[in-house]
Amino acid sequence: MSVRGSAGARPERRPVRPVLRRRVDPPTPAQADLALLRRLKDARRDVQQAAADLGAARGEDPDRYYAFIAELGPDELSHPDVNHLARRQELVAADSFWRKVVERRRKKQLGTLPEKYLGLTKSGDLDFVNRLGLPTARVSYDGPYDGLRDHVRPGSVVKPHGAAGANGAFYVFDLDHIVSIATSERLGSVEEMLAVATVQLERWGGPATDQWQVQDLVLGRDGLPARDLKFFCFYGRIGLIMEIARYPEVGYAYFSGATLRPVRGGNPGRPRISPALGTLTDSGGVSEEMFERVRTLSRQIPAPFVRIDFHAGADELVFCEFSAGPGRADLMPKGFDASLGRLYHRAEIELFNDVLAGKDFPHWQAFHTDQLEVRRLAAEQAEQAGTR
Repeated sequence: MSVRGSAGARPERRPVRPVLRRRVDPPTPAQADLALLRRLKDARRDVQQAAADLGAARGEDPDRYYAFIAELGPDELSHPDVNHLARRQELVAADSFWRKVVERRRKKQLGTLPEKYLGLTKSGDLDFVNRLGLPTARVSYDGPYDGLRDHVRPGSVVKPHGAAGANGAFYVFDLDHIVSIATSERLGSVEEMLAVATVQLERWGGPATDQWQVQDLVLGRDGLPARDLKFFCFYGRIGLIMEIARYPEVGYAYFSGATLRPVRGGNPGRPRISPALGTLTDSGGVSEEMFERVRTLSRQIPAPFVRIDFHAGADELVFCEFSAGPGRADLMPKGFDASLGRLYHRAEIELFNDVLAGKDFPHWQAFHTDQLEVRRLAAEQAEQAGTR
């Protein structure tokens, strides 16, 4: 029996002690990044442990074990997993185009690769293909930014060296009718074009460039600026074709290099070429002879992969540029990334066998020698200027 006090009086309440709450500051961006990395490492460790547990019970349920590890990437596979999987089926987890691009980029940091000087400058790329006699757009100016203004003319394309994504590139239909290739924005003067170019290059964040080109505008069969055809080439094989319409509206389409059928390749956020405009690749606009010309050019370069870009002119493909590290290759769907990864592996094997068999690459060798000489002379001039 509890005692509540006399005459119904309420018991005396004890004073409430204040609750001291410790102030918790939100994590800094660096701390949040570190926490995320720890969670990712923990998740990878959990996956590896799950594979080890399934591997220990492989005799009881082998299908479950193999189905699990077949979905893992090389970073999650243990040595025993690789051994077991390789004896049973193909190591398709190692097929990744994006992984090969990253590895190749790392190798470039460690030494010189055959494609090192391809894709660096417009003039260097043109120098290589001119040795092979391929059609190119006539260049009317190739020089510093200070002299660019006086060489802009109607019926031309203005573009900087070293930029990407059409940043700083323009169609000059007339001096008061200029269109940004990157944004389709219409500009009314050369001065306005130069101002927009500065903004685009700063936003892009690429290397500052003082070298620019003015070249003839290539037109397609419809009289509009020619579409771009970008061929993902693996030492004589075309894995992917990216077709880009840039005017009057921007659109993209992707096709298998083997079947020419549409595929879900590339950046899924890009606008697609509208059915009303149609595409050249699957409508007979590109002949088998043109495709073979691309394959032949690819075989002249001692590298397992290079993207070769052309303008689809009215009667022929007109060379544009090379790229050894195509943009946003990380966004390719998993299945297509794997198929291009397999092409990359095969290209490495075939190239290695050809080199062992004594194959020469005379056009590339001459180009490479010239590029080394150009850079040697530039280094000497810079050294002399520094000692003055």
